[in-house]
Amino acid sequence: MEKIGRERRSENAWREIVEGQGQSGVSVNAFCEREGIKAVSRYGWRSRLQREPQHKNAPARVPRKARLEKPTGEFIDLSALSADVPQRGV
Repeated sequence: MEKIGRERRSENAWREIVEGQGQSGVSVNAFCEREGIKAVSRYGWRSRLQREPQHKNAPARVPRKARLEKPTGEFIDLSALSADVPQRGV
């Protein structure tokens, strides 16, 4: 059995591989064997690509909890707070 060397692929290359397998009509194992890649790598990249935005300019996905906490945009003058605090060591 011939050992396949490790080839580093870009995100775009993996995107094409994942899409190509989906359009090929063959099983993941058959496709990966034909392309000389490991099925586990293909599954991992499919999962990763589904989580990340497709384009770098697209806004990143924000967890739902973070979306609920919207900033008010109001200014708070903190200098007024320090006037009420007694000075130490004076």
